Formats: sequence, C-alpha cells, structure tokens
Amino acid sequence: KLFLPEWGPDETGNAADANDDGRVDILDLLILLATWGVCPGTGAEMGNMATDGTGAAVVKPGLYLLTISPSSRQPVSTGGPIFFFTDPTEISGPDGPGGQGPIVDWQDNDGDGDGEGIQGSGTLDGEYKVVLTGCSFAAPPLNNGVPVDLVPGKCPSDFEPTLQFLDAAFVSDNNFNAMDVDPKTVRLRRADGVGGDVSVNFFKRLDVTAPFAGEVCNCTQDPPDRLDDLYMGFSTSEMVAVMNLLDGIPPGEFVDRVMILSGLTFDGLSVEGRDCLRVFGDIKP
Repeated sequence: KLFLPEWGPDETGNAADANDDGRVDILDLLILLATWGVCPGTGAEMGNMATDGTGAAVVKPGLYLLTISPSSRQPVSTGGPIFFFTDPTEISGPDGPGGQGPIVDWQDNDGDGDGEGIQGSGTLDGEYKVVLTGCSFAAPPLNNGVPVDLVPGKCPSDFEPTLQFLDAAFVSDNNFNAMDVDPKTVRLRRADGVGGDVSVNFFKRLDVTAPFAGEVCNCTQDPPDRLDDLYMGFSTSEMVAVMNLLDGIPPGEFVDRVMILSGLTFDGLSVEGRDCLRVFGDIKP
C-alpha cells in the first residue's frame, strides 16, 4: 500500500490530525494505491498505475510510505473502507466509500479482532523482500523539521539587535528544495509561544550554508554545499517588539531561544524548521 503524507497545519492553521489524537502520524495519510494479492515469496510486482480503471497513479516525485498488511487488515477513513477490490490481483485506486479521506483506522475483516491474516487464504503475515526501481529510500527526517539556519555562517547564532536585519535561511538538501517555499508565506516565531511572529523583509536565492542534522541548539560552521538556499532577512527591531526577545534576561547573561521558521510551498505544503538564537540581556536595540 502506498501512502501520500499530508504533514503540518492545514489552511485553517489546525494540525492535519484526522484521528484527533493530538499528533499527525501514519493514521493521518491519504492512500493512493493498494494491491491485495501479494504473498510472501511470490515475486509479485506493483507499478505506479492503478489497474482497476480509477486512473489513480503515483506520478509526482516526493516522499511516500510503503507498508504491508495481511489481507484481513483493510484501511478505513471516516467514510468507510478506502478500497474496493473486484479482483484480488488488481492494483486498486482509492475507490471505496472512504476513498476520499485520510486513513483513521484499520478494519479487521476476518472478525476475530487479532489483526492476523485469514488462515488458508494464502495472504498470511510473513517475511517480504522489497526491491524498489526508479526511486530510493529517503534519508531519516530531521528531528527539527526541514533544515533551517539562523545567522548562517555563524555558530552560535547570536542575535544582534543593533543590526537592521537578522539573516535566516531555509536550507536545501537531497530531500528538500528550499526554493519550493513561497517567501511571502514565511514567518518567524518563538517556539515557546511567547509573542507573535514576523514576516520576511527581503529574500533571494543564494547558497549560504549546508544542512545541519544535530540537536536544535547545537551547530557547526559548514561551508556552502552548492545547493541554492532561500536566504531571507527579518527586521530585528520588529522581532524585539513583537516577540519580547529581550524580556527576562539579566544583564551579562544570555538565553538560547528556540525559534521556528515556517512557511508554505508553492504547492501549499506546510514546512517548518527549528534553530536556536542566542539572545544577550545586556544588548539593547
């Protein structure tokens, strides 16, 4: 079964949490294609096109999740079963009554509730070897979302309110093209929820750094990696006024504030990343 992720907030700002469990996870995905009649050791193949006449297909590059379940375990949305199989060997599009909604649960069709396959059906749980063609396994996602960098080229990232702008960037890597982000939608805010957010004052396409996959408040001074980044500037005076950045920091001390850089791609996908900003208490704008 192939799933298309729908991560992040929707157009209303709410998390795309279809099963209302407080997080966006595997049960909040739209399913594109599925096949029923694949058994361990059969050497069966599954292409990117449905064979049931629905016209469903995987045609866009992106991140997809491949899962295997016994035949008795069928995905359902709030509208009911997502797939309708007329032939157990077909590659099915989401043509069931619940096909237009994201998965919210798995339905146990053999009635015993154990999630196992039906004995004698030829579709029991087992070991599978999956070989991919025309694609590759994606790198593990970063703990902090997509790669971002505040004050690129400096470690740590000091906040200097005497400067007019704070430099920041969405950073491209092999799985994320920063140039897909619409600069008009980008916002910067504190991760602790204090204060408001600020929008971009200027932006340009520029390779300024390389992605960092470590903990959010660690950093390195990596040189540019020949991948174009979305380089932006935010007003420091607006950040101080809107985010209350300097509040509560004694003179001579500093606080590493976790910041969130978020936006929408031109296709409407929500993206965000986190980085630390070192703010000193004895510096005033």
